[in-house]
Amino acid sequence: MRQPLSFQLTTRIATSNVRRDGAAGACSDSKSVASRHASRCYFGPLHYESGYAYPVIVWLHEAGADEYQLQRVMPLLSTRNYVGVGLRGDLRLQDGSGYDWSLAVRHLPGLMEGVRAAVNAVKCRYHVNSKQVFLAGLGSGGAAAMQIGLHHPEEFAGIISLGDDCRAECMPPLRSDGLRGFPILVARQRLSQETVRPEDLLIQAAGVDCTRYECPQPVCITEPFFGRVNAWIMARAARHLIR
Repeated sequence: MRQPLSFQLTTRIATSNVRRDGAAGACSDSKSVASRHASRCYFGPLHYESGYAYPVIVWLHEAGADEYQLQRVMPLLSTRNYVGVGLRGDLRLQDGSGYDWSLAVRHLPGLMEGVRAAVNAVKCRYHVNSKQVFLAGLGSGGAAAMQIGLHHPEEFAGIISLGDDCRAECMPPLRSDGLRGFPILVARQRLSQETVRPEDLLIQAAGVDCTRYECPQPVCITEPFFGRVNAWIMARAARHLIR
């Protein structure tokens, strides 16, 4: 039997494993996907085995990037352990350098619709475990992942929010009954002084199982750091297999 829970890190990537989908709602159950979520980038694991149900990484990029940031992230997590899909932000930057995410609470339904459509599209392409969908993002993408995950914890196996863009004023009202024990990984730059952040208090009050990494420098895409993220994800995926 295949042993997928590997912690081996590699930076090799087969370019044929990365695909782009420019069709809104392609292979999706949703017929009302907004065009802002039409562009996606897919990552298929090396030596893909159709008989194994892979965990899914849904990636939300940082401001100024696009769905192709997935190509940088997935090889640093693992080229074998996951199926990945990257979404494009719903806001185009005025200077044309890339895209960003709408973080106002009123935009949550549209963001969630885009994530659901992406997961449905992944299911049409690969054999995945629908109970092991991890929503992750960097910068404003990490803040969007946190918003979506805290509002819809029943749809995800965990949330990874990387960077310092998640603020209490952008967080939706938290439902403690559905969030108790919900796994979240938060990584951000260490503050110069000990400060209790309002968003930390909200998460703690909801009973979330939150792992925090405090970094001396701003969080960025590096192999050592994403190795730790990979270990965190695989530990949570193993818990789902045991249940």
